[in-house]
Amino acid sequence: MMEGGLISLGFVVVTPFVHKGWEDKSVPPIFYTPSSCLCDLYPDPDLLGWWGKDVSLSSQYVALGLTLEQGAELSEWLQELFNTYRWGFDCVFVHLEDAQAFVRRWGGGLADLKILETALPANWAEEFLAAQIHTNSKAIPPGRHFAARLGRSPLPGQELGFEVLGVSQWSDDHTSACSDVRLDFWQGFGAQFNTHGFLTTLEQAELAAREYMFESDGSGIEDCYWFPIQISEVPLTALPAAQH
Repeated sequence: MMEGGLISLGFVVVTPFVHKGWEDKSVPPIFYTPSSCLCDLYPDPDLLGWWGKDVSLSSQYVALGLTLEQGAELSEWLQELFNTYRWGFDCVFVHLEDAQAFVRRWGGGLADLKILETALPANWAEEFLAAQIHTNSKAIPPGRHFAARLGRSPLPGQELGFEVLGVSQWSDDHTSACSDVRLDFWQGFGAQFNTHGFLTTLEQAELAAREYMFESDGSGIEDCYWFPIQISEVPLTALPAAQH
């Protein structure tokens, strides 16, 4: 594990959230965030047939424009990624190449796709990994857990800003944008948000995670553990190989 800097928490394929009217003024009208609480993340774990649902009824087949045959191919591919710790039930890809492969093979029916990478300060990594291991031995660590264990630096990309990410042992996640806490940030430490809807410095995200994401009884908001993250946009498609 790295002693300093940031470590990658993997990649999400995401379509934007459109304003509903209740959001904090810091959230832009078209908003990309790596949380399934607001945005649709792809592919959904419902596409794994053994997860207990009829995959033929999954709304993601409709959104992706897939036939049942193509859906079966996607399910088989996801199963392979899951079995090899390259993708998890939180819809997080450990490797950019796999996220790009999904977009290339199955994402053609989706408009306004982006791939976002999240990254965590390395000194928060031990706490982050512990937060997602439940005493129930049947709990399955999510993709972000697999990525964090590798301890890799984030890839070069367009930095969008900083956030707090709330995680539970069961792959649920949230951010400040969906948890009605940004007014507390404004009033508590004069939080500044950029045009992407994110905090402007990692220091603000760390302060928010340490001091502002708790209920009055000391429990985490949304029943989550909260962590500071960097959010960056990375290419949807692989860059062409350099010519020699």
